[in-house]
Amino acid sequence: MPKPTEATINLTESSYDYATSEEAWFRKVLESSLPLFDHGLGIGGILASKSPTPHPQGAVDEVHRMDMLSGQAEFLFKHGQACRTVDTERVHRDIRTGFWQISESLADLPEDLGRWRKIVGYEDAVGILALDTDGRGIHLIAPQREVAMVGRTERGRLQMLAAHLSAGLRLRKAIASWNDGDGSNALPFGAAAVVDPKGFEIVEAVAEIRGARALQSLRRAAVQVDRARGTLRRQDPDEALAIWRALVSGRWSMIDWFDSDDRRYVIALPNPPHVDDPRGLTKRESQVVAYALLGEGHKMIAYRLGLSRPTVTKALRAAMRKLGVKTQAQLVAKLRGTPSEAS
Repeated sequence: MPKPTEATINLTESSYDYATSEEAWFRKVLESSLPLFDHGLGIGGILASKSPTPHPQGAVDEVHRMDMLSGQAEFLFKHGQACRTVDTERVHRDIRTGFWQISESLADLPEDLGRWRKIVGYEDAVGILALDTDGRGIHLIAPQREVAMVGRTERGRLQMLAAHLSAGLRLRKAIASWNDGDGSNALPFGAAAVVDPKGFEIVEAVAEIRGARALQSLRRAAVQVDRARGTLRRQDPDEALAIWRALVSGRWSMIDWFDSDDRRYVIALPNPPHVDDPRGLTKRESQVVAYALLGEGHKMIAYRLGLSRPTVTKALRAAMRKLGVKTQAQLVAKLRGTPSEAS
């Protein structure tokens, strides 16, 4: 895998491009991903919705978009054909946010891996799976001539990029919903606050977040995002990505907005993860549980929600106590209605 470059932040920025069509957004994400993955074979992308449970037709309900950039156009078709020869439940289980590698996913199924290689014509494929709690997600896939060696640092970086991609998808959906609404919030796109990046002062905020603690959190987030997008993107892209959290306290995404005079502001848009059934949990607990159900660890949940790891651990323990389970596996089994280990 290539070393981190400015392309890391370019892809993060592309994730939050809300002003373009879905087709243009999808293409921009692929173009931004190419420098990070390409080994002369291009990169493919699939925008799809994961089904709640596996079914004979496959692990996704619907493929919304599919495209290959700078590579063999038939690669994605062959990949899909090969995946349909693998146990559906296995494929469904492996669709979760983060780094993805076919040789790793099928390491304990050598016959299936061999069949994938024969159908696709490559030794390996690596990429990102970015799935959100509503099941909608994007899969970036780069074919490889040899088995890819991907270290721990690279995996962590790709995990963070996946969090931004899924947050960006959710943000686009939220803005579309706001555009169809009654427009009762006077701030752009139903924003919670507007920040002037020159002095990082809160220009305007809705009543429910005018408390000092919430405003301080938003101001700090705006500073971090601007710092990540500045010279740090070239000097230390890993640090830039680390400080640019996917969300702030599980509530807002920070994006650019330009007024009628073309002056730039940073706005905090409401972008909380979708949670169907809180089951008596607090909002924070239900958000943490929603990502735990996607198989994510405490560190990644913390990055997604802009929280500390101890806060995530505390919230998850509280949720497990309320739901009467002792392990994360039992939590998943209870909420999904699947068999679990004995208590």
